[in-house]
Amino acid sequence: MCARSGPLRTLSLYTMTETPQARSARITTVGNLKGGSGKTTNAVNLACMLGHGTAGLPAQRVLFVDLEPLRTASRWLGVEAASAEQSSAVLFHAVPRNGDREAHEARLRAAIQRAENEPIDLIAAHSDGLEGADGVRGKEFDLKDNLALLAADYDFIFIDLPGSRTGRLIRSSLVASEGVLVPLQPGGNSIESTMDFFEMVEEIRRGANPMLQVDGIVVSTAGPRGDVDAQIAADTLVEVLPYYPVYGARIRTLKAIQRASSFRVSVQNMGDREAIRDFTALAEEWMRTIGYVEAPV
Repeated sequence: MCARSGPLRTLSLYTMTETPQARSARITTVGNLKGGSGKTTNAVNLACMLGHGTAGLPAQRVLFVDLEPLRTASRWLGVEAASAEQSSAVLFHAVPRNGDREAHEARLRAAIQRAENEPIDLIAAHSDGLEGADGVRGKEFDLKDNLALLAADYDFIFIDLPGSRTGRLIRSSLVASEGVLVPLQPGGNSIESTMDFFEMVEEIRRGANPMLQVDGIVVSTAGPRGDVDAQIAADTLVEVLPYYPVYGARIRTLKAIQRASSFRVSVQNMGDREAIRDFTALAEEWMRTIGYVEAPV
């Protein structure tokens, strides 16, 4: 898969399991089965970048879905789910086939909250609710069907996954998404550990979601500019996974990025030039890859 250039992407119709539904949101999972790879850091900051406007685009309508029982992103964005029924767990309820659909959609919308300090919406995580949803086998299309009911209100939907799980949460996210962005920590056995996630992606592509694509792999938690481990990781990825885009953008381990979560803001609102530069580069490269903006001539 290669980066695409050309005119802005033309949005198509989204087909639910039962009924065709117009959609506008591009649904993206940010995931990796290895903890500490920078999933939440990348998901939160990329979503907020788009909420503020980046890559030559005006501010976008963004919905962030937190599926991590640890609730890291929800806390970062200053939002708490009062109960499982007002959290992302509700997205794993089956869409009714009868007259209760309107009430069901109202429950979904009641779970949406505005981030405390950022221009994006969020469906917060709830530990007990997600633990229960993850334990249900099968029913991998419920998340897709529920997001279809919300998609027309947004330009982008981001899903933040938990690490070290292979159950319903992750599989449902891959079934529901058009693309997956994979953060990877350089050094150690991170590439080997990530291969299990790519195997799951390919399994979903062969079955439930043939349209799923790997948007790209971004080396995160990298050292300073010129970090040797980051370059080795990128070179190795190109060699062992030549069919997936490996981004030139790097997300470095910067104090501003680490502090942002404590202040419940993105790096955009932290105002640190170096951190903003890293995530702007990622946003621009990702949006070129998925065909939303033209590649530079």
